[in-house]
Amino acid sequence: MATLPTTLPILNSVVDQTRTRYTITFERPIAAGVAVVVDGMAMVGDYTDPVNEAAKPSAGSGSEKFLGTAIIGVVNVPNLPLVEEVVAPTVSPAAAVTFSIQRTPEVSSYNAFRLDTGLALVAGVPSSANALFSRTGTTVTVGGLLMGVTIRSVYTYAPSFSEVFNRFHQASINFDNVQGLLSQCAIGGGIGSEIFTNFWDALNGQFVNGAAVSLGAAGKFTAGGAGNVIGVVIKAPTTDDSTLGFRVTVEA
Repeated sequence: MATLPTTLPILNSVVDQTRTRYTITFERPIAAGVAVVVDGMAMVGDYTDPVNEAAKPSAGSGSEKFLGTAIIGVVNVPNLPLVEEVVAPTVSPAAAVTFSIQRTPEVSSYNAFRLDTGLALVAGVPSSANALFSRTGTTVTVGGLLMGVTIRSVYTYAPSFSEVFNRFHQASINFDNVQGLLSQCAIGGGIGSEIFTNFWDALNGQFVNGAAVSLGAAGKFTAGGAGNVIGVVIKAPTTDDSTLGFRVTVEA
């Protein structure tokens, strides 16, 4: 099974600032009612204030104006994406087979794909004569028609405090009321910006180099869903580097 390295090329953030390049940076007041802003969040315009445009995390609604990604010094890492690949075991006679994944996926975040075709697997009751899959905890079961096929698992999981600290060198929670004290959020973006981040959503499928990146729920970037398209993938997440790289194609 291909595994992620113990140290990812990320510097103190869910945004890899060693590879990220913004064409513009600016500040916006944080919209009323926003409790948490995480470094790397997809930020969109909020126009409910009659005087100032404010910033808030995207909701993936399809009617949002992308401002850019949040740039703050405090890291909040409630979940991380993971990409794994494993060759489904072969048995004789043909039967449904099982394999293990490294972590327990968050609810509704697990997706499985055939690496040979790129097609998503369909959930169901695996048998010797079908290509369905099911998952319980860290055990994945696939139908007999998938024996010998490389399966790519894409999901998010909740990291431990020690993992967050070792990877990102920050506590796993924000300082209390940091946005309330600052009331401003620095934002980086602009057409041509290249952003490398782990703040992406595994729910809506897999990223493909050259394909679209959209605004997702909870300020995450996504490969699908109903959110506005804001960029194009220039580095898809892999088992060796789960960072998503994309070029912004819309004006901030």
